[in-house]
Amino acid sequence: MSPDNIVRHELIGMNCSILDSEVSSYNGLTGTIVDETKKTLRVDVGGCVKTVPKDAVSLRLKLPNGLSVVVDGSLLHGRPEERLVRRT
Repeated sequence: MSPDNIVRHELIGMNCSILDSEVSSYNGLTGTIVDETKKTLRVDVGGCVKTVPKDAVSLRLKLPNGLSVVVDGSLLHGRPEERLVRRT
């Protein structure tokens, strides 16, 4: 897993921070991704699970090797199993 191919990998279990959102209440949320659907991410924020629309956010993901990468949520749009095999 690297910054170049992060959008093609499984996101569940990764730490994330919402950097920018169309919905101001999501800005600054930090937690662990616990579920993913076609259009949303479910993030555990201190024991409270928040549902965040992918298209409305820019987020920082912490990779297992310690690197962080900023991802436009619209690049994550789609069902997880379809995105994992997407070529682009």
